[in-house]
Amino acid sequence: MSIEILVTHGGLEDCSGDTGKPEAALRIRAGLVEHYRAAGDRTSLQAALGGQANILYARGDLDDAMALYKEQVRICRELGNKDGLQASLGNQALILRTRGDLDGAMELLKEEERICRELGNKDGLQRTLAIRH
Repeated sequence: MSIEILVTHGGLEDCSGDTGKPEAALRIRAGLVEHYRAAGDRTSLQAALGGQANILYARGDLDDAMALYKEQVRICRELGNKDGLQASLGNQALILRTRGDLDGAMELLKEEERICRELGNKDGLQRTLAIRH
């Protein structure tokens, strides 16, 4: 599958991940991840990793989702991408909360809150505060 097809249909398949076609969505995301890795496009790579992790999380594949979110966080920190960082930290916190690690989740949510306040990201801040309470 060419990258043009992957990019053109990527958004459609993300939506279908919630409507019964998660395998197709995962295949497309995996293709994007592979392409962005090979191209050295770390900005797009971190976004594709997050998208793939979201699909895995939605289907209950928490270990694999967490691994991808951690890689996304590492890349976001290296790039200085604070918006991507705060979103991925929040997603990791949801997994930790689901697993019963409330202290670990709270630690990540506090960092996410700090970043959202720094960026003036009201949507992210609202999400963070809602999860914490």
